[in-house]
Amino acid sequence: MRALPLALLLMASLAPVAWGGSLSLVPASPSHDTVATGDVVTFEIHMDFTNEPTYGGNFGLLYDATSLGFVSFYRDESIGDPAFSADPDIYEGFLDNWAAASLDGIPEIAVLGSVTFVVLPTMQASTTLSLTRGGSLDCQWLVFPDATSCYDVDYGSITIHRVPLPAAGGLLICALVSLGACRRRTA
Repeated sequence: MRALPLALLLMASLAPVAWGGSLSLVPASPSHDTVATGDVVTFEIHMDFTNEPTYGGNFGLLYDATSLGFVSFYRDESIGDPAFSADPDIYEGFLDNWAAASLDGIPEIAVLGSVTFVVLPTMQASTTLSLTRGGSLDCQWLVFPDATSCYDVDYGSITIHRVPLPAAGGLLICALVSLGACRRRTA
């Protein structure tokens, strides 16, 4: 008889965490999976609070400042009330307190804005950008219409990889040799 409650507790502990919403980074152009020095990369910040209305909240973005040089950000000012929404505070390696909020609630699914970087020559094999809690508030995202409750938010990340220069040079040499071989056959 004791095995049934124990089994139920075990199953409940293995259940996935129910997030109130999520924030994720999505490449703004087809592929930022592989980059080279000098490439400009832009990522959109997507919010999804499907069926979980929110007043809004704030977040931060961590990045490796030795791999990526911050260029700019864009915040969609149509999302949220200007009195409660804010551009991020810009630090080396961290954008903090990026906020979107309104007393009327904000859309459940939206693109909050975008952030642009340039790939630096000091970037190693890969680097990760991570969304995180912003600011110093205990409650990051407020439940709508109950402003006393907070959401647990799934903050996403994305990893980009550098094209290895020796491999790129090898590919170029192979392509040139193949091109030369094709020309000899047609001549």
